[in-house]
Amino acid sequence: MSSSNHYLHQSDNNVNADVVMGNLNLYVDENASKPITLNLDVIMGNVTVYVPASWQVATQTANIMGATKIPVEMTDYAAQPDLIIKGDAVMGSIIVKQV
Repeated sequence: MSSSNHYLHQSDNNVNADVVMGNLNLYVDENASKPITLNLDVIMGNVTVYVPASWQVATQTANIMGATKIPVEMTDYAAQPDLIIKGDAVMGSIIVKQV
């Protein structure tokens, strides 16, 4: 089990991450190019994504005995998403927090 931090900058438009029995913290820079697509596969682990409060987030995840949690104010489905989260959470979690 390990823990890792990663910072997303302007050139990070498509990010792939696999987390197995570990923790990953992703920090999105407010000046990052939009939209960013995160392709996450989380198995018995946790991913926390720290996103600027003004960003809109959309998810396309499958949760099997796991969860994807996003603050309600970041999910305006009429707006164009700034961050798109795709992937799976199997006995793990994907959590989005405002910064």
